[in-house]
Amino acid sequence: IFVGLFVIWIYRYFFLRTTEKVYAESLKTLGVGLLVMILTPIVAIIFLATGIGFPITLILFAAYFIALYLGKLVAMAAIGQKLLPVQEKSSFLRMLGAFSLGAFIYILVGIIPVLGWAAKLILKLMGIGALALYELDAIKELHKKKLV
Repeated sequence: IFVGLFVIWIYRYFFLRTTEKVYAESLKTLGVGLLVMILTPIVAIIFLATGIGFPITLILFAAYFIALYLGKLVAMAAIGQKLLPVQEKSSFLRMLGAFSLGAFIYILVGIIPVLGWAAKLILKLMGIGALALYELDAIKELHKKKLV
């Protein structure tokens, strides 16, 4: 939770946009999250099999594990933002409260046998998908401005 608070403090706009994607494009974020979670290790192993792809494999696995963790943080923030809406002009304390509430509920949901695990997995997949879609949108914007 402390890492989440630190990340939200630094990347506030990023978290606002990714949590908006979770609600605006729920099924799309779930599908993209599932694809990222399944395909990333497969692609990394294919690169590893080529022999020269070892550095790419290391980078992919590092990004994969970071995305798994950030997906959980985005899920917590999305839950909190749904219950305690946060806008760009909201104070950091309001965002902190929303995230803390979302983290508390995320943990409580995880306590429920079987269903809690499934709900947490779905929420994490949606968070991962929102991260991936946000990054794709950012890359598209950079292409429009001819910065990439």
